[in-house]
Amino acid sequence: MTEVADEIHGYAEFGYEEVRSSALLAAELRGQGLAVTTGVADLATAFDAVLEGAADGPAVAILAEYDALPGLGHACGHNLIGAAALGAAVGLAAVKDRLRGRLHIFGTPAEEGFRPNAGGKVIMHDAGLFKKVDAVMMVHPGDPFSGGGPSLARDNFRLTFRGRRPAVGRPRWDSVDSQDAMMLTQAAINVLRQHIPPDVVIQWMIEKGGENPNIIPVESVARMYVRASKMDTVQHVVARVMDCARGAALATGGEVEYRRHAQLYDEVVLNPTINRLFTQALRDVGVPEDELGEAPTGPVQHSNDMGIITKNVPSMSGRIIVGPRGLVMHTKEATEATNSPAGHRGMVIGAKSMALVAWRLANDPKLMEQARRDLAAAT
Repeated sequence: MTEVADEIHGYAEFGYEEVRSSALLAAELRGQGLAVTTGVADLATAFDAVLEGAADGPAVAILAEYDALPGLGHACGHNLIGAAALGAAVGLAAVKDRLRGRLHIFGTPAEEGFRPNAGGKVIMHDAGLFKKVDAVMMVHPGDPFSGGGPSLARDNFRLTFRGRRPAVGRPRWDSVDSQDAMMLTQAAINVLRQHIPPDVVIQWMIEKGGENPNIIPVESVARMYVRASKMDTVQHVVARVMDCARGAALATGGEVEYRRHAQLYDEVVLNPTINRLFTQALRDVGVPEDELGEAPTGPVQHSNDMGIITKNVPSMSGRIIVGPRGLVMHTKEATEATNSPAGHRGMVIGAKSMALVAWRLANDPKLMEQARRDLAAAT
């Protein structure tokens, strides 16, 4: 597991380009006796690896991630997530003659939102891959060791403002500066913040501006994230943001276009039964009590593409400590931690704990039924 995690850490491949990372995991899973299908959901770097048990029972899926961040590499620990899924498969393959049901290891590309059409899990969900499983698990770096915590719904989109330069024979002032509309939009959004729920997060980045101060910019582009605890709220706030942008474009004489950059990321629905099983498994594999706890309930500012799965299948994304306490992900320090002994320790603990949870769900119908009831109550 350590060798695989470190190799993927060195690849640091971006979403939908994780050719070597995906192939490495697929090859290792084949070596453990799993039947691997690559290119599922028409995604070249996605896969479905299946381990058949010896008796009828539920199907449990464990998710692998392996894409990296620009400029930082594996600062979110996806190399550890992928290797932890592999480790859980190794453990369950060793007892497959006593395993009930079926294990799926899904390779899920492009979780990080900066790649166009990011959100491999959403695409795989829409393709129906999760209809054939009864529970879904993964682990993610976090502090403390715990079951899954909340994650915000998110829209990830681009606003393109268009203006014009003067026509031949017309004065310079007879023009439309696309940056004027962009700046007015930003000012309007700052006012809007007073009139939307306080848990809403609006993040903004200028992706394209002008070429030079003495050249009128005819196109300016902003990338935006809008996050909130519910997708309904996200969609309401995005509609208000578009009112701001259209008003600014109208005021300056230009135009604005909305275009979604990545898949919509729904909020995560927590499953108390699977969370409880994972916490117990963490104790069973020896995690000390001072490293155990409840996942932070808020405020959070992160989103992931597992949300739509959690709304349809009992699911969990457990937290594993991979570095010094209080480590902030998406930093240089996190990149170093995900290639360290502490990162390797958290990865192995996560793998063992997921294998135990999968085993217990597969062998106790009452636990699986309670997880289904949790989902029904939450939705």
